[in-house]
Amino acid sequence: MVAPNFLCIGAQKSGTTWLYENLSKHDDVWVTPVKELHYFNRVCLNSELLGYWDMPHPRGMERYKGLCIPPRLKQLSWIRHYYGYGLSKDWYYRLFDERYTGGKVCGDITPDYSTLEDKGVKYVKEVVGAQTPIIFIVRDPIERSWSAAKMIFRYRGLDINEKNFDELESLLLHPVISLYSQYSRAIKLWQGHFPNFHVLSYDELCVSPYSFLEKISKIIGISNTWDKPTVEKQVWADSKKLPIPLRFEEMLSREAGAERVDIKALVDCEFISRW
Repeated sequence: MVAPNFLCIGAQKSGTTWLYENLSKHDDVWVTPVKELHYFNRVCLNSELLGYWDMPHPRGMERYKGLCIPPRLKQLSWIRHYYGYGLSKDWYYRLFDERYTGGKVCGDITPDYSTLEDKGVKYVKEVVGAQTPIIFIVRDPIERSWSAAKMIFRYRGLDINEKNFDELESLLLHPVISLYSQYSRAIKLWQGHFPNFHVLSYDELCVSPYSFLEKISKIIGISNTWDKPTVEKQVWADSKKLPIPLRFEEMLSREAGAERVDIKALVDCEFISRW
């Protein structure tokens, strides 16, 4: 049984897709064909998300059909197994079988894992082992929440305007967004079970991506060699650059005030201290 060599637990809208893209180009790394596996948050769903959260990628095979063109037997085998959506540890381990990874470093990058409760994190430790490196990328909670809200509206095919501000406010306060910005809760919980826990900054990723990736290489034990075009590529960039309306900036400032103080006390990071 083969467990992943590392986990990246988020945060959502904090550069995890960019990290996935860069790891996919690295000679020492094998990445799963589907970026987010959503195993632990399916078997240990946070109680605050009950009744809201759905299966990951409901149109999964449609979304990832490009993976099967041209058809490759190992790729098709992995996709077929993954979309069985198993609940057992054996199902999860088989996603990292050496016939897929070729013995390279491999990981699970799923931002939803940051929402796990204590029982969920304990189960992660049981499955992957307490010494597994855990990577948590954090972003200013106001910026992150606003980015997440815009993403959800895009998925719903909606434009943000004053007519739907009430709906937007309700979404911003809902656990599907607010829970992902509770960094201090996640840090305390995961650090209590995983001594090899690392908090990195989205701001450093933006300002100095090579410095950020050098830290990643040390954490997961790979060479510090990266594909320049991928490093400099923007992933899931907001093309409209819609700024946060003052109404929501003030609301989120009130909500995030305590979180900003708490995480600065937990993490000694120049970039985080500027929030």
